[in-house]
Amino acid sequence: MQFLLAGLGIYFIGMNNEWPPSIRLLISGLMILFIVWITNLYNFMDGINGLAALEAISVCVAMAFIYWMQAMNTDVIYLLIVITSSACGFLFWNFPKAKLFMGDAGSLFLGLSFGLLIVGSANENFRLVVGWLIMLGVFIVDASYTLTYRFITRQLVHQAHRTHAYQKIATRFNSHTKTTLAIVAINFFWLLPIALAVTITQLNSAAALLIAYAPLLLLAQKIQAGRAE
Repeated sequence: MQFLLAGLGIYFIGMNNEWPPSIRLLISGLMILFIVWITNLYNFMDGINGLAALEAISVCVAMAFIYWMQAMNTDVIYLLIVITSSACGFLFWNFPKAKLFMGDAGSLFLGLSFGLLIVGSANENFRLVVGWLIMLGVFIVDASYTLTYRFITRQLVHQAHRTHAYQKIATRFNSHTKTTLAIVAINFFWLLPIALAVTITQLNSAAALLIAYAPLLLLAQKIQAGRAE
């Protein structure tokens, strides 16, 4: 179902008709894989109070600001406002003490939405794609590093676990609240300036991703993400 929804999303978003059919087919396949991965990694990261909702809020606010600064697609800004408002309504029940959990129905929906928004932004400006990848950096790096480590060390990657970096940090802090707020701070004070630099001041995209991701990768390694206790 995830692959079907991703494929339908790509179909309605549309692609450059100037490309040969074989190239369009290859790029479509890669985009579908990317959307499915973003969908699932968002679900993987929904494990402590407020994290998935506050990530959605901070990312949407940041990207809406970037779209506004660039005078980009107003419809996307409205959509980001809707997602932010919905996440704020849910946050009331989930943070700092959880009375309600997002579950697959919420986290998979958010992941799919972000995946489609990222792919859709490629039709406007590739730098927006990089901006999205930077703002979602904490989730992308943590989930990707953890799963890769578990795969390499022959752990069962399909089984539930608590070895993500954010889970280990929450255990060390003995606080979901501190961990979630720390990640929000990283989004606004570290990732947002880099995303602004790449989308507005034309910082090299590869350099921007390296600058944004390198400390997050080092943190995941230091905290021993993916390693069972």
